[in-house]
Amino acid sequence: MKKKTAQLAAAVALTVTAAVGAGAIPAHASRVTNPATCGSGIYCSYRDNSFLGGQISSSGYIAKYSSLGFNDLTSSIANHRSFRTLWYADADGLGDIYCLPPSIAENNLSAAWNDRISSSNSGSSYTVC
Repeated sequence: MKKKTAQLAAAVALTVTAAVGAGAIPAHASRVTNPATCGSGIYCSYRDNSFLGGQISSSGYIAKYSSLGFNDLTSSIANHRSFRTLWYADADGLGDIYCLPPSIAENNLSAAWNDRISSSNSGSSYTVC
């Protein structure tokens, strides 16, 4: 019985380590390997200008880009939602706000915003833009 318990504990530890090491992704967010993909109903943050490089996408709240290995690495953004999308300079929706109305994209963020985004959110209640 002790051997089975030890084996189970080792398997759980390995699974947790693999999930944490890979950067756990919130259910509504996804890491996309094809940077040309930003489908309808989502917003995307790209590592490089002109919507190139790595990409993360979501239809809701991403509290910490650091949990996706993307903190302060965004250089272009696209909003393919029917709502405004807000990008924040700090984690947890704090700090300065960059807002895009629906169906708008920025292929080259200004020096003030390049590599500065740490969280994002999108929804019908935002009226900042």
